[in-house]
Amino acid sequence: MKHTEPFVAFPRSVFEAPVFTRLSGYAYKLLMDVASQYKGDNNGNLTAAWSIMSKRGWRSKTTLWRCKSELIDAGFLYVTRIGRLPNTCELLALTWFPLDVSSKFDADALHGFQPKAYRPKVVLPMPNIKQKTDWTLPNGGRGDAEKTRPLVHI
Repeated sequence: MKHTEPFVAFPRSVFEAPVFTRLSGYAYKLLMDVASQYKGDNNGNLTAAWSIMSKRGWRSKTTLWRCKSELIDAGFLYVTRIGRLPNTCELLALTWFPLDVSSKFDADALHGFQPKAYRPKVVLPMPNIKQKTDWTLPNGGRGDAEKTRPLVHI
């Protein structure tokens, strides 16, 4: 099926991340609102500015700020430019897409970007895999200590 309108892809790793299931409902909505700005070549030039979000139904600056912090802490959003008064907005990036470098970014923005920062930081242990018997070797490749074990399980 050919798509006739723009869309934003969410990889399965986003939905399967443990932190995704713990997001508040408003943080989830903000993630959708920020992701809706992505056009394929502007990751890092996205914003959650009040002037934009109020038009998308946001009614509280405090809730918007809290949800933006929640998404940054969870690793779904990354700040590429810190906002400054009087009229420079904060810029954000979605961490599951590569950063589209821009001259608008803060000088150190590229160094701190961690792709898919929402994934668990704990490395899962590898399971012990039993080595298969090599039947091309004499006695199935078993050593002298293993020769007392029968080759066939009873």
